Amino acid sequence: MKGRKNIESSLRGCLESLDDSIIRGWAVDSARADEPVVLEVLVDGVRVADASADLARPDLHAAGITGAPCGFAVDLAGALGDGAEHLVAVRCARTSTDLDGSPVKA
Repeated sequence: MKGRKNIESSLRGCLESLDDSIIRGWAVDSARADEPVVLEVLVDGVRVADASADLARPDLHAAGITGAPCGFAVDLAGALGDGAEHLVAVRCARTSTDLDGSPVKA
């Protein structure tokens, strides 16, 4: 269990917004800073998409969090288009750790 705790403590990230069916945020694993974090996106507990946190985020670089590309944006129109309320979660695929701000209602 100690190894898992170290992995979880090296993961930083946030589900920042869900607007017009597009979910956005960032994730970085300081233990593997040169590799993008692979994410799973779940709607109502069902995995509907995978994403790589590999988009440029100059705001995070300016804040001293990371200089590496670590942003993500995922279009969930297909999973959210029925007009019903849903619960959307984003987690690290390797550890199943939810990002801060996750889950959110959509």
